Amino acid sequence: MIPPTAGVGAVTVQAIECRATLAMAGLRALRFGDALQEYVRAARALVAAPALLGNRLAFAAPAVRLRSGCDLLPVSERIEWVGRGRESMAR
Repeated sequence: MIPPTAGVGAVTVQAIECRATLAMAGLRALRFGDALQEYVRAARALVAAPALLGNRLAFAAPAVRLRSGCDLLPVSERIEWVGRGRESMAR
């Protein structure tokens, strides 16, 4: 473990923020031909599931290792649903 020092090529940070976004508008834009609405909803959920799972598998660990002796430790986590207007929530 080498203590951080300021200098050429050195990087010191106080905080790093990781954000992930799943665009529901992008999922809504997916088309599945003449499939029934029930199947279209299921297909969109099936497309979204690996994205959510991948994020959890990558970042839900107690630490994310950058290199030897340099781990990112989560201090807090927030998962939220952001809806914009009634029309977007109704469909």
